[in-house]
Amino acid sequence: MKKIAHVTKWFVSRLLSLLGFSFMLTGCDKWTDSPDAYGTPTTEYNIKGRVVNADNEGIPGIRVSADLESAFSNNPVLTDAEGNFSYTGQEFRNRSGLLPLKVEDVDGEENGSYADRSEQLNLTEAARKKNGSWIEVLTKTDIEITLEEAIE
Repeated sequence: MKKIAHVTKWFVSRLLSLLGFSFMLTGCDKWTDSPDAYGTPTTEYNIKGRVVNADNEGIPGIRVSADLESAFSNNPVLTDAEGNFSYTGQEFRNRSGLLPLKVEDVDGEENGSYADRSEQLNLTEAARKKNGSWIEVLTKTDIEITLEEAIE
């Protein structure tokens, strides 16, 4: 009786090991794109552009940031002497394809006084790339934002 129990346990453990191993070989690769699997899907943004005035001249000292509630990496950047900026940020998975940008004149009247602006940046046609299975990287490099002079 003990020998039958021992053989049965041995057989069942080998069978379960074999089934589990074959499941790992055939089934796990199907989970990589599932949003319900382990981890936190995120979207990383790499946005490059230029902030200009009505005469198409670059405006230095303008702060550009994303207006995101779910962002865990939202570091505002300032435009350089030619009005160029390069923004990188991350948020939890963005399914809408829209990135709300805030553009603010923070240097006072040093380079002129401009009205702040909010804009929905459409990233549905941005260059997309997967960085591993959880991070989607969106890159857009041709942004031009025109600010109006502030009316006092």
